Parts: sequence; structure tokens; C-alpha cells
Amino acid sequence: MWSLFSLAKTAIIASYFMTSLVYAEPAVFEQKAIVDFGEHIWTDAQHVFQATTDRLKEVFHHPSNEFNVFTHPAFSNYALRYKHPSLCDPDVKQISGYLDVDDDKHFFFWFFESRDKPKEDPLVLWLNGGPGCSSLTGLFMELGPCTVNLEGTDTVLNKYSWNEKANVIFLDQPLNVGYSYGSGGATNTNAAAKDVYAFLQLFFKQFPQDILDLDFHASDESSKCDNDQIDAYLQMVMNTCDARKKCEDGNLCYETVYSVEGYLNLPEVMEVLGTETDKYFNCNDELEYKCIKNGDFMLPYVNLIFQLLDDNVRILTYAGDDDFILNWMDNKYIDKLGKQADELCGLDMLQQWIRGELS
Repeated sequence: MWSLFSLAKTAIIASYFMTSLVYAEPAVFEQKAIVDFGEHIWTDAQHVFQATTDRLKEVFHHPSNEFNVFTHPAFSNYALRYKHPSLCDPDVKQISGYLDVDDDKHFFFWFFESRDKPKEDPLVLWLNGGPGCSSLTGLFMELGPCTVNLEGTDTVLNKYSWNEKANVIFLDQPLNVGYSYGSGGATNTNAAAKDVYAFLQLFFKQFPQDILDLDFHASDESSKCDNDQIDAYLQMVMNTCDARKKCEDGNLCYETVYSVEGYLNLPEVMEVLGTETDKYFNCNDELEYKCIKNGDFMLPYVNLIFQLLDDNVRILTYAGDDDFILNWMDNKYIDKLGKQADELCGLDMLQQWIRGELS
């Protein structure tokens, strides 16, 4: 079966042949001796095939094309392409690549193994919110193995990373977020969930020896369109030390936002990760507006919590005491769940946590 990438390579090859073969020196068409004409043709042909050979080597041996590919009959229109980079946290096992859907949708992911006990520590799926913001912002600005220097040229190891005690997957979704790209794409939670589910199934089936028996946690921030038209970054307090201070770095007031974007647009970084987009953007505002327009943020998702609790899925909802947009008052909806949720959880509805310990 011809894949999208085989067709792309064929198109590139054809392009090189056609581009090269139409070239000829003007002298060829002048009235010259047959010998001169033959010499010109032979010289041009040598140049054509040498240039084509060089370009073919580049196409077939370029690092970004060196993917392993995994498919499964249960998900016939999905394929998992992956490679093993060594950026950010080179001492742990890493996997990066794409979930391909129907040849025209491609979701980027990046997995980091735990620094402690990768065969025992839980597996965490991290999804940034908005929706419309790349999960790589969470990687480099919140919980990932490294941060980016202000110049956006290199990474700095993060000793507080979640992969100190967990295996972590960062997935860019919905489509056209971060390094993910393609046509169409989900603009509501239900459609987006199908792609995430397919990704997890393929990932679990391809790497069962690493993760199948681990506890699994899905974690996100602001994953629905319930923040009006405010980027997920605005969950963080804007300059909590002195709100009167002038913001010099756009509406987000964080220099690292632009540092991360600059780093992820470095050609050498994109090559190692095997990314296929022309440019990386932290957030896609247009996608967020579409989600808002579809009314996704108005749906009562709180009703689904009872189904999850009935299936013995443990749920933790939390907010930092300095969070301005999604503050602790926003979590008061838990009080509305009533006695049923209280009995299922076996805990009080609201507890204070101080430095990781119950107060």
C-alpha cells in the first residue's frame, strides 16, 4: 500500500527530474556542429543525474524521515510514526513522532521516561488547554524535564519535572496546535477525544513492555472552551509580585513564552524531533474561537463525573491559591455533586493542600 510519505517522495523525485531535464544551455538550440550538440547533451545529462542522485539521498536519508511506523487493524485509518530523540533530558528514554489519521491529519507527541523507576512509576498524559495551545508549552514552562533559556537557543534541566516520578506524554491536540497539522480537525470535545483515545490505544499496543502495567493518569488544564477568549496561559497570575508593574512581553507577561516558541522553531530542533510543520506556534487562537462558536464550553460536563466515579476512576480537581482566572472558587461546583460523590470518593469535597501535604 502506498503511504502518504511514499507518494510525497515520489512527487519530490518527479519534481527533481522534471526541473532538471527542462534545463539546457541556449547554445544547444543554435546551429552548431552535431559533435558540439552531443557534448552539450551528455554534459547536461551528467549534471541532471548527479543532482538527482544527491537529492534522492537527501530525501531518503534525512533524519526527519527515519520513522518507525506502527499500525493496528482495530484502528485501520490511524498510524503511529515515531523516533527516539535525545533533546531536553538526554539521560532518559524518549519517543517523539506523529499519530497519522487518514493521511491528512497528523498529531505530534513527545514521551519522556521517568528518571526514577520507569518500570514502576505511573504514566501521565499531559494536555494543555485553551483549547488551542500546544502541550509543549506545559513541557517547557510548567512540568516538563527542561525549560528554555531566555535567548531561546538551549534548554536547562528542570529538577522539579513530573518525570522525576512519572513517565509523561505530551500530546499536541486538537489538530493544528503546536507541531500538529492537517486539514479539518476537531472543534468540540467529543471529536477531539476520539483522536486522543486512538493515540493512547496505539501507544499502549506498540510499547506494552514499557507502560501496559503502569497506573495511568490523564492530566490537563483548561481543556474546554470555558475561558471566554482567554489563552490558557492566562491561568497563571500575571506578575503576582506587583500587578502595577508594566508588562513588557505582550499580554501574557512571560518572556519564556517567546523563548519557547523561538527554540521550537530552530531548524536543528525540528530536525531531531522529526517535525513536519513550517513553523511552530504556541497557541492557535482561531481554533479556540471555533470551539467557542460551537458552544462546546456550554455543555454540562460535570454530569460525566458520576459515570467516571462509577467506573472507579479517581478524579482530582485542583487550583492554585494564586490562580487568577481558574481560581479555587471555580472548583466550588464539586459541592454540587452531593452525597453520591462524597460516598464514592470517600473524602471531603474540599481539602487544603500545603506543599504537598494535607493540612
